[in-house]
Amino acid sequence: MKVVGVLHGKGGVGKSTIAVNLARNLQLRGIEPVIIDCDAQGTAQSWIGSRRDRGELPPVFGWEKARARGAA
Repeated sequence: MKVVGVLHGKGGVGKSTIAVNLARNLQLRGIEPVIIDCDAQGTAQSWIGSRRDRGELPPVFGWEKARARGAA
């Protein structure tokens, strides 16, 4: 198993966009990626939840947004 992290301390720099597009590209090449969304905003989770074609997209796992915002 290989792990790729897309990290940056600042918000709004494109971390989720890069992670989602990288995962989809790997998926199209026959690799089975999984996205672990650890961002308190849950951007990747929101993205997958808004899509109708979820079956064709990489699975996304992570914190629930409400729990992440309230976590200490």
